[in-house]
Amino acid sequence: MPDNSKEDLDRRDFLIASIATAGASAALAINVDAASAQGTPASSAGAAPGAREGTVYAGDVIQGKKVIRALDVNDLEPGRKHLLYFQGVQMPTGQHWYVSVTVAKGAKSGKRGVLVSGVHGDEMSSVHTVQTVMNQLNPAEMSGTVTAVTDVSRPAMEGMQRRWPNSGRGIDLVDMNREWPGKENGVTAASRHAWLLFNRLLWPNADFAIDFHTGTTGFDVTAFNIGGMDVPEIKAMLDLYQSDRSSTIMCIPVCCIMRFSTSASRPLRRRLALLAS
Repeated sequence: MPDNSKEDLDRRDFLIASIATAGASAALAINVDAASAQGTPASSAGAAPGAREGTVYAGDVIQGKKVIRALDVNDLEPGRKHLLYFQGVQMPTGQHWYVSVTVAKGAKSGKRGVLVSGVHGDEMSSVHTVQTVMNQLNPAEMSGTVTAVTDVSRPAMEGMQRRWPNSGRGIDLVDMNREWPGKENGVTAASRHAWLLFNRLLWPNADFAIDFHTGTTGFDVTAFNIGGMDVPEIKAMLDLYQSDRSSTIMCIPVCCIMRFSTSASRPLRRRLALLAS
């Protein structure tokens, strides 16, 4: 977010702040200026998605977990799990929403996978699934790295509702799954939150990623997969997850995205943005 040196907000900034989502962080709040609050490293201007900028620590600790503004898993100690909080969007109150991050850094080098859940606030089965997977991983016996995010839409999760509450715009609610990859200076908090997550946490650390969802409130659905079947690597991942046709309702659908080079950035980002719930 731009750094305004003026003490008083001009009209444009006031309007943007006024229509942003109002809310209080469930974690600790940090009062900092607008630029550092968004956690954007100074070198980020014009940087391409996935560009290596290193892990940036906010200097704070919440419930024993260090707070980060950007993550590069290459900076983490191998052979162990790392529990972190990612500093998300800043609210009009000066507080932030924090996202839980678990990194299982293998003892040996290898591919980097990202598991995402909690994009919709009432799809709790996806969160439990990712937590279960991470609990079963032993980094000392692993090659590669698995990064898990379990509460992308924290405000929606706390209200047990599908969409991000956007009270600044009346009764409007924002579907986070329609915001990717977000906008750095987006009007809504959800858009700016998506930009921070996509550019500072998810994209730079993913050779492949799986986005977990489940049936939303009032919606009966059997297990299914969504992915680009025209990409061999994605098809191979989908084939590993064989949906049981006789499965009961509310099983876990899986959305898969993969990245192998920055040259494929645009089409893959479009796929991520266009994924269905």
